[in-house]
Amino acid sequence: HVVSLETSTPAVLRKLRAAGVPLRKTKRGWLVRSMSASLQDVGAQAEFLRDLTDGILEVRFVVGTTNARQKAALMMPAGNVLPGHCLPVARGNRVVYERVVRVSEEWRASTIYDLEVERTHNFIANGVVVHNSIYKFRGAAISNVLGFVNVYPDARQVVLTENYRSPQPLLDAAYRLIVNNNPDRLEVTSGISKRLQSIQGDGVGPMHLHFESGSQEADAVARMIHDRVAAGAWRYGEVAILVRSNNDADPHLRALNLRNVPWTFSGNAGLYGRPEVRLLIAFLRSVAHPDESVSVHYLASSDLYQVPIVDLTRCATYADRRHRWLFDVFRQAGVLPELKAEIGEEGQRAIRRLVSDLTRYMELGREMPTGELLYQFLADSGWLARMSQAATARDEAEVQNISKFFRRIQDAGKVLRYDNVREFVAYLDALIDAGDDPAVTEADTETPAVRILTVHKAKGLEFAVVFMVGLAQNKFPWPRRREALELP
Repeated sequence: HVVSLETSTPAVLRKLRAAGVPLRKTKRGWLVRSMSASLQDVGAQAEFLRDLTDGILEVRFVVGTTNARQKAALMMPAGNVLPGHCLPVARGNRVVYERVVRVSEEWRASTIYDLEVERTHNFIANGVVVHNSIYKFRGAAISNVLGFVNVYPDARQVVLTENYRSPQPLLDAAYRLIVNNNPDRLEVTSGISKRLQSIQGDGVGPMHLHFESGSQEADAVARMIHDRVAAGAWRYGEVAILVRSNNDADPHLRALNLRNVPWTFSGNAGLYGRPEVRLLIAFLRSVAHPDESVSVHYLASSDLYQVPIVDLTRCATYADRRHRWLFDVFRQAGVLPELKAEIGEEGQRAIRRLVSDLTRYMELGREMPTGELLYQFLADSGWLARMSQAATARDEAEVQNISKFFRRIQDAGKVLRYDNVREFVAYLDALIDAGDDPAVTEADTETPAVRILTVHKAKGLEFAVVFMVGLAQNKFPWPRRREALELP
């Protein structure tokens, strides 16, 4: 372990020399550098230099393998990792850096081994090189906060107890909840009062609503929002539904849809799962791989082609039983004896249009870049014209998500050897297999729609009406480990 400091600032150099710190001349100034096999000794030296110079600590660790070049990596808490960051990953006997394409939260309860790995403090976790030492001098220890007064006895304490956002009943309810954390709170250890006082005064406190199931809860929340807005008591834009994870939002989205309540969902991922983007992907896959019957089926059942479901099911069943492509069955639907007499005229027209369109786009896809081909599809189908007349929050979100998907296509065109639909589909499938699923477009905060978002993403936001849903045992909050993890 190494601690180093390089500076050319005269004031800092005077402090270092006065403290007897050995200095070595470099091209850019003077260097302080010491090594030790003990992380504790290095941490103490780093703290000393930080306090002496009023500097900032930056911790790095080195990853590599024997007889291979080693690179320094900036150490950060796992919670700070964002898409675009590069992480060291073990690939056989090599360590390479790979870019993060998606970050998701997952709660697990399991045994932790080797929290402090001797000497290197590095180990491999699911293929990722992890530096699993918890540094107190990085501010990770609660003792740094609780012991602040002991270190700085002359510091003036200012306790903030006035709250401008919430009514008093809500603050009182929150206080009754957090006192369950005693005695590990500043109010207890420092003898101060953190009982907040509302500037607004009295108001409506939290209301507990009990339901037997998640679907019952979702239906009741949607009905309450619909009825209160219809009565003029609420507005859609001032209502929020907070969920623990993205998956927990699905029943509430369905319930709001059933009552035609406009909504926007701010999740951490899900662009490829949005209906409008899923349809575009199905179109591209159908053009690139007409043998992919799932995509052809999805395209045929969409609002763009509206193949009657009975006729579509009959064709799909015929294709499955004879191990044929659904696209080939569509091409011969008018001549196959088993289908010709069974499929109605409406179904025949829709199937002929779908086959004609896909055949034409396959021809265009030979030379036309993916983005241009998809734009042509949107224009020919009339989808582009409908998007230009977006009237609701849901319509606007659809337009924004399609625009974001086009940007993904544009970015892919810069790295693909050939910018065509077949290459892009292979590239997209590789990204999806690797876990890539970018976030949906964030809605404008002024959009008149109910905001559905995770508790994590709700930090710092403010709404007049908030539903916290899914507050069930062993779900929200997530259960703690059975035994407290002893930190160094």
